[in-house]
Amino acid sequence: MSMVRKVWDLKSTDPEFDKLLFESLHREIIEGMLPGYSSRIKEKKLKILQLCAAGISAPAITKELERLGHEVIKADSKPPTEDYVVVPSGKNPLTLMLRIEEIAAEYCCLTEPLIILPHNQDETQVLSETGGEGKDWKAWFAMVPSPISFYNTINKIRMTNALKRGGLPAQQVEECPRAELFACDKDHFYKPVEGCGGNFAFSSEDIPSLFVKAGNLSGQEYSFDVLCKNGVVLDWCVRKRIKAHGGICIDAEVLGKDERFKESLQKFAYIFALNGPYAIQCFRELTHRQEIKEEIYFTDCNARFGGGVGLSIVAGWKGVENWCRALQGETIVDDYEIKQIRVRRGYTETKI
Repeated sequence: MSMVRKVWDLKSTDPEFDKLLFESLHREIIEGMLPGYSSRIKEKKLKILQLCAAGISAPAITKELERLGHEVIKADSKPPTEDYVVVPSGKNPLTLMLRIEEIAAEYCCLTEPLIILPHNQDETQVLSETGGEGKDWKAWFAMVPSPISFYNTINKIRMTNALKRGGLPAQQVEECPRAELFACDKDHFYKPVEGCGGNFAFSSEDIPSLFVKAGNLSGQEYSFDVLCKNGVVLDWCVRKRIKAHGGICIDAEVLGKDERFKESLQKFAYIFALNGPYAIQCFRELTHRQEIKEEIYFTDCNARFGGGVGLSIVAGWKGVENWCRALQGETIVDDYEIKQIRVRRGYTETKI
């Protein structure tokens, strides 16, 4: 565990240091040297604390969990109704952890596990740093990535370096100080070096100090809802993105387990030792390097169920059920049909 703590604090993007991170990650995570990231829950009926439960993807997940017979404790920093419990933002780790322990004591009496389901980057990072465990692992538990795995996917530069090292096509990315942000051109786009979810607006004081400048990809964009355990893909569903609003997919064609993506997706999961639910995005486009062929460029990876997961659930994806089964150490369901249909999400846009 000391190696993980050491590298998590340094946050270097040096290629040689990245190699050290990669080797340490796969030795300690995939070979089972960090049992805190493995499942030990045997109860049939789970008690699940759903953080950020008022978020855009949460209702579909809540409904699915309750359909499966599990008890869901809905929590949010701004609860819309009285049946939610109040939790602070994950940006204050100590406050969030203390509140989770309070909820565990109130709902579970610290004698049975309280499963935590994070829905945003800050919450996932807090749980990742602690291995998903409290003072007593029986009090609460979450299936989360290791700190190295989390940081390697959220940092765009490190993610690009790891993709190249793992033999997958990588988008051209370079650092760009914020002073250059307004020198944009049609061939590039700019985003914070570390993903920030739906936080696309910043004040002049809060704007990140470092962005990445990435070359535009012209192919078709796809989203994946993925469930992994220690670098192995357990279940997945592909959606062809047709329209997005505020970064959230609102119109998509569900393709199910499209075999065209299977090999690349599994390589991606291994490279980053993915563990838990993920929302992953990629472009599939023609290249002309040695021969004309389609290649997959992974661009984003978020360690949580994505904002568009409800679209996959409507089509029959059993990722939420299999997440519960993975936590319980049960065999996942894989022989089922995902309908290949077009799905849309409704929203109301108010002009002010």
